[in-house]
Amino acid sequence: MDYYKNMDPHTEYPLARKQHFLLVLGMMLLICGAGLILTTTGMVPAFLAFSYTLLTMFGMLITLTIMRRRKNYTWLFLGLVMVFSGIVFLALRAFAPQLGIKQLWPLVMVFIGLSIVPAGYFRARKAKALYLIPAAGFVILGAFFLLFSLEVLSLSLRAFMYRLWPFFFIAAGIIVLGMYIGNRIRFAQVKQKEE
Repeated sequence: MDYYKNMDPHTEYPLARKQHFLLVLGMMLLICGAGLILTTTGMVPAFLAFSYTLLTMFGMLITLTIMRRRKNYTWLFLGLVMVFSGIVFLALRAFAPQLGIKQLWPLVMVFIGLSIVPAGYFRARKAKALYLIPAAGFVILGAFFLLFSLEVLSLSLRAFMYRLWPFFFIAAGIIVLGMYIGNRIRFAQVKQKEE
């Protein structure tokens, strides 16, 4: 509500509420229309289209409400995961129906990573490694598992782990060195401010 603190309550606040309502209504109509088109053209079965559309609309409602009120960013994260999941799974069901949840489950990890970024940014009001690093980790891990679940790589995950497991030490070393360099830079900046 800090945004509305300096507004004239008789003129500007009702306008801001009307704009928010128009945004929500427009997004809901857009999502609903896309789900109905996919159903009426026969691209997606009605039940799946309804389920994914409802998931997306509910996530959008949560996301927009939390962004407007600027409270409880955990719900913003969950709303964004629902929006991403609903939109992408609906599109994949329409344009790649041969892919099932068995192949697409790593996308949920990617959606979690993508949802951490805006939720963390709205909470901290700036980019911070505290949420950017876990977000990148989820996206990279989801993409890694997606390579195996879609059979892009000729190796199975088990064969990859058996042969190339030392790469995890290399990745861990890169992460630890990145943390070291980040801390050195941060401590140098703090030291400069003290002088």
